[in-house]
Amino acid sequence: MARSVSWFSWSVSALLTVAVALNADAGDSELSAALVGPTFTVTSGTVNDVGANTVAYNCTNDEYFIVWTDWHTAGNARVNQNDIYGRRVAADGGFVGGILDVYSDSSGKFEPSLVHDPIHNQYLVTWLYQGGGPGSPGFNHAYGRVIAATGSAITAPQDYAVPGLERTMVFNPSAGNEGEFFFLGRSFAADYPSGIYHQRVSSAGVAAGAVMIESEGAPGPAGQVALNPWTSQYLVTWRGQSLENLNCRIVSADGSFATDTFEISLVYPVASGLAAG
Repeated sequence: MARSVSWFSWSVSALLTVAVALNADAGDSELSAALVGPTFTVTSGTVNDVGANTVAYNCTNDEYFIVWTDWHTAGNARVNQNDIYGRRVAADGGFVGGILDVYSDSSGKFEPSLVHDPIHNQYLVTWLYQGGGPGSPGFNHAYGRVIAATGSAITAPQDYAVPGLERTMVFNPSAGNEGEFFFLGRSFAADYPSGIYHQRVSSAGVAAGAVMIESEGAPGPAGQVALNPWTSQYLVTWRGQSLENLNCRIVSADGSFATDTFEISLVYPVASGLAAG
């Protein structure tokens, strides 16, 4: 069945910049932090209810970009249709323009993820696509598009032909000709064998072939991916479903495996949450 979501209305809000200051009094080098300004509302629901959201910092423009899902309704009931919207927020908490339509159509779209490319000053936005429900083409695939820093679309939405559950993403400025995006996802109830997969996407939004990292029947959840900028390698993590352990592997910039799978922890129950990158 399609991914379930709690039925309540909420808005995307944000805390204004958290200021971290160095306390140099009397040689004291401890860091202290304080909130700067009140909570502010980014959107109260463009169409109806706001779903999952994610945020990235743009170091070129010194601003943030927030992306979220917005639910549609038929009467008083939700339907399996939601759109992807975004909004730019300045470093001081002020809005840069209005709400942006990242992608809208009649399909089901969930769990948006977002990463900034500082070389071209653009973003890759991806989401979990559920189309017309289980069995429909592209069900539970990762879809995405490249978005300019202004919020305008650079590429059309496309099926990246890789499982899209629990995606985490990074941008690697050293990979490919002009940098690449790299993301991790899990296959479940899709037209792929159950497993943890990675996908490379060029700065132009073109995907390389999906690669399965590990298959344990139904591994899950997918964990996190972290970039080592010195070696241009990735560390990816996931939970082993059968042994309930925490595993990881190092992947090279070209997508090949730099190491075999190795275990981080013998015990990693579902309640522990995702592995932090």
